[in-house]
Amino acid sequence: MKYALIVILTVLIIIIVVLVIGLMTGSQSFSGGAKAGILFSKNGGENWNFSEETYKIEVETMKIGPDSGDILAGTEENGIWKKEAGEGGWREMNFPALKGARVFDVEKYNNSVILAAVFSGKMGRILRLENNSAQELYFTPLPQYAIFGVAVHPFNSGILWAVSSDGGFYESRDRGENWRAAFRFNEGLVGLVDNPYLAGRLWVITSKGKIYGTWNAGKSWENLSGGLEKISGADKIKTLFLDKKTGILYLGFERGLLKSNNGGKDWQEMSLPLPAGAFPVTAVAVDPNNSAKIFAAAGGQIYISEDGGFSWRGAVLPVKRLVSAIVIDPKNSDNIYIGLKK
Repeated sequence: MKYALIVILTVLIIIIVVLVIGLMTGSQSFSGGAKAGILFSKNGGENWNFSEETYKIEVETMKIGPDSGDILAGTEENGIWKKEAGEGGWREMNFPALKGARVFDVEKYNNSVILAAVFSGKMGRILRLENNSAQELYFTPLPQYAIFGVAVHPFNSGILWAVSSDGGFYESRDRGENWRAAFRFNEGLVGLVDNPYLAGRLWVITSKGKIYGTWNAGKSWENLSGGLEKISGADKIKTLFLDKKTGILYLGFERGLLKSNNGGKDWQEMSLPLPAGAFPVTAVAVDPNNSAKIFAAAGGQIYISEDGGFSWRGAVLPVKRLVSAIVIDPKNSDNIYIGLKK
């Protein structure tokens, strides 16, 4: 009886110690076992917290509505998550068609409709999501090809664009009912960036690390890779970001960060405080209210510049994960969100 009492007391002490340690470490113990998730800052990137409801997800892409402030996060296998503007938390949107799908891109079509570029059932697909139901607008004719990007014409919502790893730049002029290959590249396409203020101004990234730009919605393309060929590692592109206010392009690559002031024709290296080639730059964002403030992710950390990239400071994140996306609230630039992957 005495021995049993000692065992019980020992077990109770162990449980209490574990609970106390958990309370003391807080988000550190929680995030340590997390797949990835989403971090947020409410003071311009000085301090970061973990959105605990997201600890099981790996973020592929994030988009924020310039008018609504709602944020969409496409994930690797956990569908699309949404955070509405204000103080609310993240929630998974209930779309059964996204179960097990890899969401490469999301685009808010209107207040209630989302376009998603997904890979599921070994095929790339474009889905129109509304009211917990999904309508398939397009699928790749051959398996193992993916749709990596989708965009909506800024002044005509009936015109949609998409890029595929089969090399096709696809266009629909009837809200996705019918599609055509507006242009076909000899390389797969793995990224699409559009300018919401200049209709038909788009850029694509190829699987071989080239960049092409168009002024006429894909009728013709200009190879913008000439300037990149002079920079070591620049063909290993990780991200391409357009500052919509200034038109400056930022390119994160295997060995650092580049910027272009003329739409990609010429590139210059930016002076991140990292040894050359130490870490790839995996995500970039610019404060929508202050183009001199730039955020770049490298090596699981965030670097912040407030003078247009001339100098930088590092911000320590509470978890060590690959940063896959950065979004900044256009209504309050102090609110910043970071998507993470393993």
